[in-house]
Amino acid sequence: GGFTIRSEGYAGQALGFALHAGMRLELDGFANDTVGEAMGGGVLVIRPPRSVPAAERSRLSVCGNAACYGATGGKLFVEGRAGQRVGVRNSGAVIVVEGGGKYAFEYMTGGVGVVLGPVGPVVGSGLTGGALFLLDEDGFTAEKVHKDARVVPIDEDDAARLRALVEEHLHETGSEKARTLLAR
Repeated sequence: GGFTIRSEGYAGQALGFALHAGMRLELDGFANDTVGEAMGGGVLVIRPPRSVPAAERSRLSVCGNAACYGATGGKLFVEGRAGQRVGVRNSGAVIVVEGGGKYAFEYMTGGVGVVLGPVGPVVGSGLTGGALFLLDEDGFTAEKVHKDARVVPIDEDDAARLRALVEEHLHETGSEKARTLLAR
């Protein structure tokens, strides 16, 4: 069994802290720092308020810094951008966001990160495991990846895995950005 909590408005610090299997949190609004911190399972979905036009949604920062800090499992889907240090010390969560700030996915040892938008500098510093997929919209994304991280072109298996995650992101959030990317 499990349960779902749907909410609207503004969430304070640590929405979904230590979330585990069978739990589902959905927020139409904005969340502060440390969303999904220490998350071990479950699903956490953050979307901008319904009043925000579709064209603007992926550009909004809807969750603060250090989302999924130290997460060991579960899934986070954010229609919009996350702040700095998204996915830091992630060891098993699946994280899909539409942008992220500096130091994204620092010290990651496992799990999967997908960024369907811009990122700040120093991405993947100390990253030793897991997979990170970055959308290179401006041609400069590779320059933002930490020099010690290994950047490789996507292969067929990774492309299929990525497509499935973007489809899941679309299903969970209704993201126009995901819809557009999948149509390409």
